[in-house]
Amino acid sequence: MFWLLFKINIAPLLPWLASLSLALTVQNKNTLLKYKWSVITSFISLVFITILIGNKNLFYMQIVVLHIYIVYKIFILFTRNSIYEKGINVFYVLLLFYELMNLFKMFNYFFTFNDYYKYLTITSIFQITIGIYFSIVKESSPKNIIKFKVV
Repeated sequence: MFWLLFKINIAPLLPWLASLSLALTVQNKNTLLKYKWSVITSFISLVFITILIGNKNLFYMQIVVLHIYIVYKIFILFTRNSIYEKGINVFYVLLLFYELMNLFKMFNYFFTFNDYYKYLTITSIFQITIGIYFSIVKESSPKNIIKFKVV
């Protein structure tokens, strides 16, 4: 639609838009509603700055920062849930593992520590397995919680 209306190809922005939408999903709904105009203004500003500058390194660094933020928020959710439930929620552990694999993929791509394609294949297999688990078991399922023994 953007291509037809504005002659702008937004396909290169899709990973960034997906990362931004993931970062928004880990936010508290009430906080988003309270600051909705700030969120909308920030979102539009980031999109236009990214498009206008067109610097690939800035673009990728924004994606990395968004994923670091997502890992941070999931870790906070995991910690709060573990304290509240007095146990470990496997769902959050797998979600953290999934996001960390995404970050390591990006770092491996940028800095080429190893053969990127071998690493991409191995981590993709693990991520597909985690995705299958997420599609079968819900977050609130009692199967996910490993309770602590309270003495």
